[in-house]
Amino acid sequence: DLVLSPNQVEELVALIAAWRRGEQVQPDFTLTELLDNAVFSLAQDDPQSAALAIQRASQIVSGTTLQNLQTAADQITAGDLAAAQQTITALQAAPTHGDPTAGAEVYTAQCAACHGAQGEGGVGVALVNNAFVTAQSDPDLRQFILDGRPGTAMSGFMNRLDDTQLANLIAFLRLWQAAP
Repeated sequence: DLVLSPNQVEELVALIAAWRRGEQVQPDFTLTELLDNAVFSLAQDDPQSAALAIQRASQIVSGTTLQNLQTAADQITAGDLAAAQQTITALQAAPTHGDPTAGAEVYTAQCAACHGAQGEGGVGVALVNNAFVTAQSDPDLRQFILDGRPGTAMSGFMNRLDDTQLANLIAFLRLWQAAP
């Protein structure tokens, strides 16, 4: 017997109402969450769930990331779950490939008020040649931006920046780390 909580019932009713209005409703998953789900599903010998996570991830990415997801999907279809898991794990570890020009726009809109227009610092720390930023991998920096730093003015950006914005912001911040 499946029993839904009152909150789940409300969400289901809202979803059905949106469908009736002709709205396309997509779950609010990040690429990181979907890749984590795919790896977990493959480790549990559940290729169908892994394929679903990859299909959802394919809807929110482009370029080489999309090509690599297609490779993983093809590997699952061929029954080579170990190869698919390796492909997805490599995607998880890959550096972020964002557009630094678009990242500058994200920075100006979301970060400059605290970190300064040129990353010089203010309420927040300076971000130019910042040892912390330099030492973080792209996935770790992404997670830090999403989570923020409790007890400081650095609140997280979960549900405020999408994956593309995060990738672009990180690409922009990386430019400052190479600055003289």
